[in-house]
Amino acid sequence: MQNPADTEAAAPLAQNIRRTLIASATVMASGAPLASIIPNPAIAEETKMTAEQSADLVRRAYHAFNTADLDLFTTLSADELSWETPGTSPIAGLRQGRDAVYGQYGTYLGGTDGTFKAELHYVTADKEGRVIGVHRNTGMRMGRTLDSMCCITFKVKDGKILSGKEHFFDLYNWDQFWA
Repeated sequence: MQNPADTEAAAPLAQNIRRTLIASATVMASGAPLASIIPNPAIAEETKMTAEQSADLVRRAYHAFNTADLDLFTTLSADELSWETPGTSPIAGLRQGRDAVYGQYGTYLGGTDGTFKAELHYVTADKEGRVIGVHRNTGMRMGRTLDSMCCITFKVKDGKILSGKEHFFDLYNWDQFWA
């Protein structure tokens, strides 16, 4: 039998979890782009940013990428930016430094004659500067069509993106597109 005091103490936590789950389900079901679910918007010691600010930074970075606005992306990313792309295609690997990462982005855009897009569907963040962006990649290349879901795990600190790591829902499709 449960102690009534334990039940009373757990009630606020259970209500908070329930609100978070309902909010998550509502946002995911709506399909609304640029939605953000922030479980705790407290300012983290490490990042000096709220979770919402970190999520907004990533939203702006998606916009900068999709509009090829390198000036904006430069203001949003750290000099020591790193980017990791999985797989076996020629573009797989770890890029370190903003110039190397920009080279990777150039391959995405140049290798598709500018048709590559990352359509943001969902962003979530925590108070430690970890952000996840879920998006749909589309593009055309050498008679092949890319239409693949992806998520990127970002690390954000002090108003700058430090790293991004891509995770493809269908890595085989991604690799075949870039082969």
